[in-house]
Formats: sequence, structure tokens, C-alpha cells
Amino acid sequence: MIFSFISLGVTLNLWGILWLVITLVSGGIISGCVFLISSLPSVVVIGNVSLKNITYVFKDVVQYPLSIFGTPLQIILTVFIPLGFTTFYPLQPLLGKQDMGIFPVFIQYLSPLVAIVMVLLLLLAWRTVINKYESTGT
Repeated sequence: MIFSFISLGVTLNLWGILWLVITLVSGGIISGCVFLISSLPSVVVIGNVSLKNITYVFKDVVQYPLSIFGTPLQIILTVFIPLGFTTFYPLQPLLGKQDMGIFPVFIQYLSPLVAIVMVLLLLLAWRTVINKYESTGT
């Protein structure tokens, strides 16, 4: 990351360093929640049923700017599987960009809020799933 910032000529002031830390923490929380939520079906369904393979595909997609993809994929990676908030949106202010695709510019600052919402969704999903859990053992 340091090499990339140097190569791009990005200099970080105190606000930039603070935002980078917030971004890293928020992105980690969002990623973790997405992968845990996608694994929850395997808790209640006997056998290895998991949606996490789908999320790995989306994780690979968010290595690229979301604005290069069509509207449906931008909506999926912003609203339904919010992996766009792990890298693309929060890095826009650090890089001096405002390429939000179909979304408004203020969305670049929503990663901390999205992280909180994802934790709440994970807790809700966990409570729902754990109430349906049945052991397969004796």
C-alpha cells in the first residue's frame, strides 16, 4: 500500500491516515460479516451447503473499480453484498477521485456505517440460524 501511494504521488495528512485506519477496520469487518453470513446456511442444512463460494467470486471482482461494471453489478456490490465498501468507495477520497459509478459522491464515506449495519445483520442472521440448529450427532 505504501509503495502504491508513493507511485501514485498520494500524500496522506492526518485526516488521510485516520481515514485509512478507519477504512481498513471497516473493510475487515464488512468482509468478515459477508463471509460469515454466506456460511450460515451450512449450520442448519445437513451437508456442506454454503454460499461462500459466490462471495469469493465477488471478492475477486472488487479488486477492480466498480464503475467499470454495469449497473446491476454495481448495485449488487453496493447494496446486497456490500464489498464495494471494503476497497473501492473508501479509497476514492484518498486517491482524489470521485468516480462513484451510479451512486452519489457521499457514499465514499459510508464504510463505517455499513460495517455497523453488517454486524447487526450478522447478529440477526446468527440468532435466526442458531434457533433452527439441530445436531446430527448422538
